[in-house]
Amino acid sequence: MLESREWQTVSQVGSEPKAKLNLLQFTPDREYQVRVVALNSKGMSPPSEAAVTFRTPAPQKPGREVIFFWFQ
Repeated sequence: MLESREWQTVSQVGSEPKAKLNLLQFTPDREYQVRVVALNSKGMSPPSEAAVTFRTPAPQKPGREVIFFWFQ
């Protein structure tokens, strides 16, 4: 699999202290890293170090459903 090292903006949150990302916008079964950039009236900061790494879930194979049971 060819890996891309190109950084792309996927979310801009304004002045909010928290951000949520929708995993459906990412390619399944691939590893991603998150970096943060600050933007203010003085300009844009350098990107942070990649502190968070996550892998998107692999697509479900047809005929392989997962069923959960619980008893009370």
